[in-house]
Amino acid sequence: MSIYETIVHLTLIEKGWSGDKKYRAETADGSAFLLRLSPSPLAQRRQQEFLRTQQAARLGIPMCLPIEIGFSDDQIYTLLSWIEGDDAEQVIGAYSPQQQYRYGLTAGEILKQIHSIPAPEGMEDWAVYFNRKIDRKIQSYENCSLRYENGQILLDYILSHRHLLSNRPQTYQHGDYHAGNMMITSHGELVVIDFDKDSYGDPWEEFNRIVWSVRAAPAFASGMVDGYFSFRVPEDFWSLLALYVATNTLGSLPWAIPFGEEEVATMRRQAADVLSWFDQFRQLVPSWYERPPLPVSLRPIEPSDRDAIINLLTSEQVKQTYMVPDFSSPAEAEPLFLRLVQLSHENGHFVRAICAGERVVGLLNDTEISGTAAELGWAVDPRHQGHGYAGQAVRIAIQQLFSRGFDRITAGAFEDNRASIRVMEKAGMTRTEALETIFYRGKDHVCVFYEIRKKMD
Repeated sequence: MSIYETIVHLTLIEKGWSGDKKYRAETADGSAFLLRLSPSPLAQRRQQEFLRTQQAARLGIPMCLPIEIGFSDDQIYTLLSWIEGDDAEQVIGAYSPQQQYRYGLTAGEILKQIHSIPAPEGMEDWAVYFNRKIDRKIQSYENCSLRYENGQILLDYILSHRHLLSNRPQTYQHGDYHAGNMMITSHGELVVIDFDKDSYGDPWEEFNRIVWSVRAAPAFASGMVDGYFSFRVPEDFWSLLALYVATNTLGSLPWAIPFGEEEVATMRRQAADVLSWFDQFRQLVPSWYERPPLPVSLRPIEPSDRDAIINLLTSEQVKQTYMVPDFSSPAEAEPLFLRLVQLSHENGHFVRAICAGERVVGLLNDTEISGTAAELGWAVDPRHQGHGYAGQAVRIAIQQLFSRGFDRITAGAFEDNRASIRVMEKAGMTRTEALETIFYRGKDHVCVFYEIRKKMD
């Protein structure tokens, strides 16, 4: 017997724009599912969607899981796992900007997983497909009875940037990826729902709905971008994002007309927001994009920190000022990482992961311990620099070392390393007269030293 045949109670769900009927379905054994009923002409579409979401679910993506599909009278039904929780779009604004950003990071990382599923062979060239879509949207806008204020700016940007569509890759897409299609469970987990618009296409086009996430929480939208790109956002992403958002915005006005004045007003506000975010498309990094400061903490390094720490140890930028062997591969850095894990759990050393929120962003360690004096060194991943994480980490380390009985903390930096010198000065350290010439990476460096002493009661 199918699960569908054991349903004993249905509760209608009215949220969403889909033409499907959606219900919370309860079966005889008390289990709950999401039931979608679609008209029979959509049968092939729903069957394909079911297979694609099964493929996504096998990747371990936190999502509404496909359970069962079949026919009932003149409809096709889909049963999915029931997610107990809240609509992310409705509740995300109640969280702090830091928590919003962390949820956004998760959303971006999930989207990257979704896009790891390649498009099938033989897909139409993306530029050909999407240019045809642009033409339809432009024609629809020009034929409708309404106009956006400054709508010509949208048109001009679209027409002058269509060339960006050339040679774009294609992957699996959720199809409507924004906070309104996510839930935060009763356990605080972010889960993706509503794959009913899934398709294949340029993975970056998936961000065209980010406008809805921005309206819910700009920090969430910022985190989504950073999480997707692991904090290395390519410059050409912003140009394409602007193109996709402008195209979507242009087509939204004629789309809204049949739904009434309220939807038309919503789209007008959205267009005004888009033009404002991109400064009338004179700037491509939108004004809502920023990384909120996250609380900094220090903790022992764990084996699960491998990727973050090895990325740090092999970073060419980090190696300019943080003295580590010139590793040419992650495999070469592995022994040092394992040694750092060991040292961080020994009482005789002070080796710590620098965390911003829950994410490892750097490394802080003792370079020498002599009696009640300790010398510190540190490095922050270049992707996370500029947020004051090093300064906070050094201040925390000083207080923790003082509480452990140390009375003098020192640190050194190459004299041209102004960033580290500022960190030491802001941590309350003062420069000493000590100087040392160090040969590193093929040249001599003059190293200056700073210290701070524990105030005696």
